[in-house]
Amino acid sequence: MIACRFRRLVHRAPIPYCTLHDLRHTYGSTLAANGVKFTETQKRLGHKNLQVTLKFYIHATKHYDDKAEKVLDDLFDIF
Repeated sequence: MIACRFRRLVHRAPIPYCTLHDLRHTYGSTLAANGVKFTETQKRLGHKNLQVTLKFYIHATKHYDDKAEKVLDDLFDIF
């Protein structure tokens, strides 16, 4: 029932189509991308198993990997 109401609202609004699940995924990804501990993200999403959280939200931390790589490259770039 809530999903149907939400779908109708999305169709009327001048926004790209999304579902409640899309919002949930955005919420989890935003937490992960901003450095919130995975155990806290797990708790907020209601996952019983941390592996589920890691499977779906670890991608959101890629920019931290990129940043770390750049820091190391800059540090050791002596040429």
